Amino acid sequence: MPNNAVTIADMAFVPAEINIQVGDTVTWTNQDAVGHSACRDDPPAFDTGRLAQGDMSDPVTFHEQGTYDYFCRQHHHMTGKVIVSEAPASGT
Repeated sequence: MPNNAVTIADMAFVPAEINIQVGDTVTWTNQDAVGHSACRDDPPAFDTGRLAQGDMSDPVTFHEQGTYDYFCRQHHHMTGKVIVSEAPASGT
């Protein structure tokens, strides 16, 4: 199961949009001096909790195709997007 990384730097999620496949995981690492989080309140909801500088979140696995907007609970202007596509059929 691949891991896809998002960095939090300069009060932004980098990349702002990440493209993954069903079953992939995403982690967030905070490189800012202030605490941040990555949260989604709508299903499938997730919350990394407050990440201090240098902290990496637990992996979040995305089980369904779709586009999932998320935000930083401490700084609501910080937003990101996870775009999940269906995994290609094996053997093709």
